[in-house]
Amino acid sequence: MTNPTGPQPPGGPPPPAGGSGGAGSGGGSGGGAGNPGGAGRRKLTTAAVVVGGVLAAIAAVVEITTGSLDLIERGSADDPAPPAATSAPAATTSTRPPEPSSPDSGASDGGVAALAVGTCLTAADTATVCSASHQGEVFATGSCDTPTLVAYLGGRADVDVLGEALQVRELDVAGGTACVVGSGNPVTGSFANTLQEDVGDAWRRCHDSRTGQDVACSVPHTAEYTHLSAGGPQDVDCVQVSADYTRSSYQDLADRLRVERATPDGESACLLVVRGSRVLTASVRDLGSAPLPLG
Repeated sequence: MTNPTGPQPPGGPPPPAGGSGGAGSGGGSGGGAGNPGGAGRRKLTTAAVVVGGVLAAIAAVVEITTGSLDLIERGSADDPAPPAATSAPAATTSTRPPEPSSPDSGASDGGVAALAVGTCLTAADTATVCSASHQGEVFATGSCDTPTLVAYLGGRADVDVLGEALQVRELDVAGGTACVVGSGNPVTGSFANTLQEDVGDAWRRCHDSRTGQDVACSVPHTAEYTHLSAGGPQDVDCVQVSADYTRSSYQDLADRLRVERATPDGESACLLVVRGSRVLTASVRDLGSAPLPLG
């Protein structure tokens, strides 16, 4: 009888899908036991994979962290040290000369700055060169008496007689007093030793009987003082005094000059007076053998 299902593979037809053989049943039972075992192995494998991935990730993190720390340490060792702090540059000292200070117009005690002997002064008591026009000159510091002035002018205090053209004043300066001489008018040149020169005639004392006034010996006059001392009339040999004054013998001058004694302002004085109507045009101090300056 022909098999309507067609030829079968050798070994007979496959068992029916829904057969209930004992093997099937036993297989079902065994399958029931085998299937759970397979699922458990898959879960364990999956868990192992997950755990392995986690561990691998942790290892990677540790490796990265370790590498980073190593890089940081190497970087710290390889980086150049920061530059050391430098101190501020030392202050430089300027070589420019200091600005000139203003003249010292006064000392702490209220006077002007100390002045040396020989210093010439303007009308404002400012030091200046004596070759320039000035009003005064310091002739001493401390004592401002007449003998000191005469000595500064180059004369002899026991012989030379100063006229009224000279004015003496005291100037308060730092540390003491300055003695200043002037004529009341602007002058040029120094007063020092001027009694030894012709210009010194202006500082000597003469008299003009025509006006009854004492005048400077640099202008025409009729008499010249050869001695003057305080205290009224004194026993002074005016002939000898006049000889010392002129450095001439009185006998050589007696025909043109005469000696007179006077007491101007209570002082004792000796004068050489011109005889006749002529006048003297200069001083007879240290005349010696020179001719009389008669005019």
